[in-house]
Amino acid sequence: MFTRSPAEMVEELSTLHTGYRLILNLAGLNVRDVLELLYDCDCCITHLELFNLKDWHEGLLNDLPAINELQRVLNEGRGPRIKQMVHEILDNLEARGELERAEKFRSIQSNIPTLWEYYRKNPLKSRIGSNSVRDNNGRSFGMGFVYTETLPSRAKKTLRENSEYMGEIPVHTRIEERVSYEDDRENVSSFTRAVRRIPGLRHFRQARNRAWLPDDNSEIERPGNVVSLGGINTPPANALLEEKAPRREDKPGSAYLSTTVTNWIKVMATGGVMTKGVEPGSPQLTEEELRAAIEEAHKAGAKTFTHAQGMEGIKNALRAGVDSIEHGFFMDDWCFDFMKEHNVFFVPTLAAPYWIKKYGTDAGIPDYMVKKVEKTIDAHQDTFRRAHKAGVKIALGTDAGTPFNKYDMTGFECILMVENGMTPMEAIQCGTINAAELMDVKDTHGSITPGKKANFAVFEKSPLEDIHAILDCSMTVLGGEVVFEK
Repeated sequence: MFTRSPAEMVEELSTLHTGYRLILNLAGLNVRDVLELLYDCDCCITHLELFNLKDWHEGLLNDLPAINELQRVLNEGRGPRIKQMVHEILDNLEARGELERAEKFRSIQSNIPTLWEYYRKNPLKSRIGSNSVRDNNGRSFGMGFVYTETLPSRAKKTLRENSEYMGEIPVHTRIEERVSYEDDRENVSSFTRAVRRIPGLRHFRQARNRAWLPDDNSEIERPGNVVSLGGINTPPANALLEEKAPRREDKPGSAYLSTTVTNWIKVMATGGVMTKGVEPGSPQLTEEELRAAIEEAHKAGAKTFTHAQGMEGIKNALRAGVDSIEHGFFMDDWCFDFMKEHNVFFVPTLAAPYWIKKYGTDAGIPDYMVKKVEKTIDAHQDTFRRAHKAGVKIALGTDAGTPFNKYDMTGFECILMVENGMTPMEAIQCGTINAAELMDVKDTHGSITPGKKANFAVFEKSPLEDIHAILDCSMTVLGGEVVFEK
């Protein structure tokens, strides 16, 4: 059992590295909790995760304005306001009969100068997180943040056009643009020199380098200047927007026919596209490390999935006993034969790199992501075509939450599958019966069969005749109940 106090844990962690950063997640915490932790940990906490998209959606960050104010007054050394805040906390605790904790805050009150003096010299910085996942209620959280000031004009236009999808994040960070110019003095023509003498044209034909320098401190403020590249599907119901989220009267369409499955573990076999500084082909966990995780998962009755893009990492995961390969950019015939022999599924997520390539840097996607996709997308699609031809079991997934890869566009994966060699029926089966088999719910889900759940969708036109019709759902039935009707 873990029995260490926060102060004990922080003390030990701070000795591991001289340049340590200790970030406090604020989910479920109020301003009293934060102040007490800062005090107990002797000012060793260096950052507050001031905003987390997932926690925001779950209504766990309602005390953020007060916490943000505490952060500001500590950093600014505003002793009188800190004393006032502690006094207000004391009054509240005494009124609620929490006398023991009130005594603790009297001790804090007498040591306020130590607290604010430290943070005035070493400002308590901010971090923003996403926890990019989708919960059991269909709520989704984006992947990756971007400052609106740094977006090119086309991306800003896309943002305006998709404002409801992107959502408003009430966080503002001061950001400074710095521009420098490169000048090859040895190769400057006389004409260029002459033009540069004209007022306003001194940097004519000079290469320009732009850098954006965000401040380490963010503030809870509307309007914010931070948006999620992955998008936000539903508005959060909490106090930060100073309004209640509207109740959704509409119900989900065919994109939400999936069942809730939680008994699985994901392991990382290789690098990826989204993470800066790693390559998709580079192995991460070793075969031995993967085997240990997979064996323990199987002992507990859980299936294992792996993020695996490079061939070496994929083979490590296969030999270690993984149940499903996600992405699988590079695979050879040995992989296909092994997967068929051991009933290992392939979830290609063709949509994830498709949208990154489609929108590119003009839409604000980082250049390193785009370059990695450009180097791998052809091999990825070729691997899919060969895996399908070889008879590997394929299930549908999209990696939704990656840039411009929307949660309600699941059916587009079927379109890409058909474009890469599948029949419409095969693509649909990847998202129905094949997915149900992978998730161990084939007995109750995945096909319209007597005895199974009555989950199905009705379309305006037959997707079997034109797979693009899968994006035009007219009715969804979930558990025998009509939950969506156009």
